[in-house]
Amino acid sequence: MARRALAYIQAVAERGSIKNAAEQLFISASALSKYIQKVEQDMGLPLFERYGKHFVLNYAGQRYLAWAQEIDALEERMRAEMRDLSAHQQGKIRVSVQSFVSGLFVDQILPRFYEKYPDICISLSEDRVENLLDKLKRFQVDAVITARPVPASAHPYQVVPLCQSQAVLIVPEHSELLKKCVKKEGFRYPWLDLRECQEQRVITLHPDPEAHQPTEEILNSFPKRPQVVAEFRTLRTALDAVAGGIGILFGADAMLDTNSRDASKLRLVSYGEAPQYRDIFLIYHKDLYRSGPVQHLFDLCRQCF
Repeated sequence: MARRALAYIQAVAERGSIKNAAEQLFISASALSKYIQKVEQDMGLPLFERYGKHFVLNYAGQRYLAWAQEIDALEERMRAEMRDLSAHQQGKIRVSVQSFVSGLFVDQILPRFYEKYPDICISLSEDRVENLLDKLKRFQVDAVITARPVPASAHPYQVVPLCQSQAVLIVPEHSELLKKCVKKEGFRYPWLDLRECQEQRVITLHPDPEAHQPTEEILNSFPKRPQVVAEFRTLRTALDAVAGGIGILFGADAMLDTNSRDASKLRLVSYGEAPQYRDIFLIYHKDLYRSGPVQHLFDLCRQCF
């Protein structure tokens, strides 16, 4: 009811007449006129100043619109919470992540989650970062995990930092590049001058721009661009290719921590003039109803990253 009142009053205020507003709303002018009169009777005072057929919102009408908008927002929050409750009562929690995060869910979070909640279904999907936030906005998922920062003041979301990853070069365990590494203050791993990679074969992740674009910038910085020998859509496949000696991969240390099937066959190498960091965030609606299973899942995310 609040939504219809908001739409009708707002249309008359914007169009300036019952006739024009009725055309916009696809209802008859007489029906709209009766509705406005009914609202004014219920409120006990007029909401418009009438100048012939021209309608101008008065102060009472402005306050009515402000309250109607607030009530409409509350109703939307109520509907969102009811959707959350319905999904959770059906035993499903929906999470969407960037591809480099999925390995952690499969290897560490899900086994520990199902120890406590064996009957709950985790709907886990992978997507590009721009699609993750759109899914969250449309209430298609309960939470997302992404490396893209979102200003806390710009949205109704709760943003929880999970970990801070450092840009690295991922190489096979027996790579000749490891012999050229040195210790360098401020870096987590042995440091390598990227000029040593000029003749190396490179593996890239595609089409995820969060992973692909930084690699392209590095490759384009070489006087002679190194050869890209393979492009993979999934991080696990790319890491398996590195472990098999096919090439090297530019990424972040969190990629190895969360996705490697056999980390013993891979090594991390730092590079650059200064360490480059990227935070990983858990993001969900502030008004999300956090049932016991949902809260437990979020706690595990904080513990495992």
